[in-house]
Amino acid sequence: MNNTLTNFIEWFQSRTDLIFAVVGILALACFVVYMEFKQDASKHKEQKQWLEDYAFPVAYFDEIQKLYPHLKSEEISEAFDQLRLFFIHCLERSTKAMLLPRGWLMIVGR
Repeated sequence: MNNTLTNFIEWFQSRTDLIFAVVGILALACFVVYMEFKQDASKHKEQKQWLEDYAFPVAYFDEIQKLYPHLKSEEISEAFDQLRLFFIHCLERSTKAMLLPRGWLMIVGR
């Protein structure tokens, strides 16, 4: 048993540089992942704030009023508020970009 321990110590001493290099690389990888996550979280927060602050242009309300004259202005405002909440919910539930039908791009101002 003493021989096995001696062999392990000799092996470890001969591989110390390699082991420290691997540990260093793993520590660096963990740091990079942490920074990416932190950056994504910050970007997510900015996107959410943008959505919360976004004011739909009056032209959108007018266009909806023309297409659906039976709707009251309060109902149209509520529909836009619900659309905003839908986008915020999608942002909170996924870290991936959300694909929208072509017509929706006009609504979100892109």
